[in-house]
Amino acid sequence: MLSLITASRSPEKVANWKRAWTNILAGQGPFEFLVQENAKSICEAYDAGQRAAIEHSGKDRDHLLIFVHDDVQPLSQTFAPRLRAHFHAGIDVVGGAGATKCIGDKWFLAGPPFVHGQVLNYVGACKGTRPRPWRSTDTVPSTQTQVMEEVDVPQHFSLAAFGVYSRLARNICVADGFFLAARPGVLVWDKHTYDHFHLYDCDATYTAYKQGYQVAIANDLNLLHASQGGYNQPEFPVQAAKFLKKWEKHLPPQPPLVNGFNTCGIIAGDIHSAVEVMEQLVANTET
Repeated sequence: MLSLITASRSPEKVANWKRAWTNILAGQGPFEFLVQENAKSICEAYDAGQRAAIEHSGKDRDHLLIFVHDDVQPLSQTFAPRLRAHFHAGIDVVGGAGATKCIGDKWFLAGPPFVHGQVLNYVGACKGTRPRPWRSTDTVPSTQTQVMEEVDVPQHFSLAAFGVYSRLARNICVADGFFLAARPGVLVWDKHTYDHFHLYDCDATYTAYKQGYQVAIANDLNLLHASQGGYNQPEFPVQAAKFLKKWEKHLPPQPPLVNGFNTCGIIAGDIHSAVEVMEQLVANTET
């Protein structure tokens, strides 16, 4: 049994989410949707979803819980068998992006070679820049052979390849919450500490890691996320302070000097092309 748990207050999003997952999972074993509509926080939603899933289907070894955002979906029919294979290999938690080292309030702060995973993001039409040759009408010095100009960028897909060194990256200690699959009861959602959207994922995966569970990142699940992280939201620093306080004895005494790093970004015009690239990145690690 696969129990898919999400938090959403948008009936339209939920309908699209269910349709997308059903298209991938139909005929590959039993699955259920557990949508939490009125939770005050992600932790509260996921805790309630986990309890309901265990009540419905118990803690059978083949019962997997998938905690996932309402705008995330798998793109390949290989999703379910690959996910099950990772758990049969002795893994307790599987994510889509994470790190083998935690140094602060964002999972990716340790940077390469500690970060792992790849995720395809949908990016709507936006403004961008591109280089062009210098012109005599430019106000910048002629010694600049190129000038950056603003352009309109059509909607597209951007593949964030954080680190694809193997099909399955083990010894992960912290992971992103856009997608987390786990055996029942392994992930603890601290709803008393985290009362909003952020840091619930880092806390739950770091707790599992500290308790000795095997946490891993799967690079072969071909996941699409229709949005990107919201670290600039005003609630983030409040939740981040709670995480740093809770784990201060386990984290470096000084804050990291960087706030992130540039991932390998690959632009694709359509999903089919993007999935081909994702598959090739994994295949390259096995040749």
